[in-house]
Amino acid sequence: MAYSTDLKQRVLAYIAGGASKVEAARVFAVSRAIVYLWLHQRPDHQRGKPGPKTGHKIDRARLAQLIKEQPDLLQREMAQIMEVSPTGIWHTLQAMKIICIGGSTPEPPQFSSPSSERCYPAMSD
Repeated sequence: MAYSTDLKQRVLAYIAGGASKVEAARVFAVSRAIVYLWLHQRPDHQRGKPGPKTGHKIDRARLAQLIKEQPDLLQREMAQIMEVSPTGIWHTLQAMKIICIGGSTPEPPQFSSPSSERCYPAMSD
């Protein structure tokens, strides 16, 4: 059911005046759920964008420079230096097409932990 903007404003003003949420729902004949929704809704009445609410992109140039300067770093060590998560490093390396090889094996192990792998630029075919 759609409620008028005027009703919403009156309910919120009633609560701001010191009334409880339950009392406001009863007085204005709306559900408690809609009262809580209105209280937590953004002022422009729009829903937030989907996806992560926090975080940042990892600086790819800085990561590439770090790998160039210290090619033997483990991903977890890169993550500590860059103050990000190992998973974030792993995803960024995948996007940069940098392959990671665990230990001294010539091929990446199928079930290796991303944080225990060494990274190298992918060979172009």
